[in-house]
Amino acid sequence: MIKGGTAKVNVTASTSGYLNAWVDFNGDWGWENNEKVFNDEPLSPGINSLEVQVPEEDNETTFARFRFSTVQGLDPCEYAPDGEVEDYKLLIFDPPMLTAENREIIDEALNITVCNNFNLELWVRNITGGLSVVGLDFIVEWDPALMEYVTHQTFNHGLQYTEKLNESEGTLLINIPPDTVNPVTDDDIWANITLHCLGEGVSDVNVSSIETIWLWDGVGEPFG
Repeated sequence: MIKGGTAKVNVTASTSGYLNAWVDFNGDWGWENNEKVFNDEPLSPGINSLEVQVPEEDNETTFARFRFSTVQGLDPCEYAPDGEVEDYKLLIFDPPMLTAENREIIDEALNITVCNNFNLELWVRNITGGLSVVGLDFIVEWDPALMEYVTHQTFNHGLQYTEKLNESEGTLLINIPPDTVNPVTDDDIWANITLHCLGEGVSDVNVSSIETIWLWDGVGEPFG
């Protein structure tokens, strides 16, 4: 789980019933009413995909109690004629610190009559070294009247990405969608983009990044 984020929870039920669950967010070894994350949540047989809103608590290691039964309105400890009770140890982390360049590049070398090809490098780097998931857009923009696209190459360490090039408008979009199924340790991705100057004068190349989502659901599947 990540502080202030939304945790994905997959709960497998053998039959139809109701889920009540608590997370000891404040770490006082109790199950308070305001720590109840599911209240008579109806479940169907099979995998049920749910979400938990995680508060901004300082506690890093805590526990959750999940109760599943055909009976509604159960508290954390009372008797029930059927169902099961399971406790889980949870880890709550600060958001991962990822860096991405956001900058406008003005290359004075373009102030020449003959402008050779030049390369532009973009980077996203995971500086925490831990498992994390990142969603990000890289947007490169140039003036197609002054510069022409030549080629580009994109490299990464396991991240999936898509690219959308529009030469007539002078844009290149590199999208890295969030991947909650296969998070990786190295969230590094970089691109080499080659542009060619068509004439004299300074031409601005604008590079921006848009954060779409930061997620971190802990180590493995804490809810089973």
